[in-house]
Amino acid sequence: MADDCLASGKFGWKNAIAQLKLLNPYVAFKTEGMGMLKEVKGGKIVPLSGYQSDSESEEEAESAHMEGVE
Repeated sequence: MADDCLASGKFGWKNAIAQLKLLNPYVAFKTEGMGMLKEVKGGKIVPLSGYQSDSESEEEAESAHMEGVE
């Protein structure tokens, strides 16, 4: 079940980014450093508590991959 939740979250994340890019074709969104397991605190994007070490590099790789989402 946890894998299904993670897969659903990843799909939703990619879908949201794809929709933003489709609706704003002339805006160059910067997605580097973004991730579905991160939040904004104090004007910075930081990992959610409990996800600092395990997912940070995976999320960064996923964010870099999102550059090409259509």
